Amino acid sequence: MSDTFGFEEAAAKKTTKERLANIRPSSEPAREVSIQRIDAIADRAGFPSREALPMPTAPRSLPRRKKKNDEPRVHFHMHIPETEAAAFIKFCDDNRYSYWEALTELMRRANVS
Repeated sequence: MSDTFGFEEAAAKKTTKERLANIRPSSEPAREVSIQRIDAIADRAGFPSREALPMPTAPRSLPRRKKKNDEPRVHFHMHIPETEAAAFIKFCDDNRYSYWEALTELMRRANVS
């Protein structure tokens, strides 16, 4: 008895191409399942559909304002509490100032040159 591990000898002599050509899908055809049913099953398993969600946008608590000025600029950056930032932005909005114009106006009121 030859040592073919339960395979017939003819199958062992076939080329890879011949063996791949003999591979067939299972006899049971795939069932048609509705997308709604798949989404319901996934939702119950803890995987909610992301298709219905709108594109995420970064929440902005403070609006940005820009105004062009042709003067040379200096980068000026501050970390301030939100309440002061909100008050400053409200001051800018109420008076229709850009940030640099509001800072100039506040410095003028404080007699700072």
